[in-house]
Amino acid sequence: MKQLKPRVLKREARIKMQGNYGTLVTAALIVFGCTFLLNIVLTLLAPASTTLLSALLYLAGLLIVNTLYNVLSAGVSRLYLNLATDQPFSLRDLFYAFSTHPEPIAVYSAVSLAAEAGVLYVILILLAYGARHLGFQLLILLMLAALLVFLWFVLTFSCFLFLHARDPRKSAKELFRDCIHLMKGHRLALFWLSLTFFGVLVLCILSFGIGLLFAMPYMQMTTTLFYERIAEMEEKEK
Repeated sequence: MKQLKPRVLKREARIKMQGNYGTLVTAALIVFGCTFLLNIVLTLLAPASTTLLSALLYLAGLLIVNTLYNVLSAGVSRLYLNLATDQPFSLRDLFYAFSTHPEPIAVYSAVSLAAEAGVLYVILILLAYGARHLGFQLLILLMLAALLVFLWFVLTFSCFLFLHARDPRKSAKELFRDCIHLMKGHRLALFWLSLTFFGVLVLCILSFGIGLLFAMPYMQMTTTLFYERIAEMEEKEK
């Protein structure tokens, strides 16, 4: 398990990134630009009225935008996976998933969006009605339970796009199953790895966000190595 320690992964990430910062920063800029445009589109799709039809149209637009973002994110996973495994990589990897079995990513987008909306709905209901009918302590416990369920979901299925990049031929059902199997016993390690980047993110905020151009590739590379090391261990055990 030594190879999963944050300092080991981070050191390996820095080694892998040496001489490749130009490509990785350019990729980050492309993703930022595409995300910015998608957010503009989503803003334009925001319902001007509160009718059921306008709400449904907005939800459909939200799903489409979320799917496009995740397809692009799958390309990012592909690029970093190729770099992590010493395979040829280029900026063209960013768009590979648009033509390579994007269907599972669409399913993942719908499921993740439903999970986010479900947790938000539960919390809003608790805030609106829980204070009247539930005690304060019970209300807090229920809200924490909802957040913990969502955290479990994120930690379990955050590797979905990585696994798709590793084998895009698999169906959504197979990828969800592989996520559960891969992250079994490793969720806390991933959570701790994420927390170790807190200081880096603070520095990015102090630099007015400019540091994110270098921090995001560093975090992505480290997380990719984390997933890849677990996948390699699983393959050796078979």
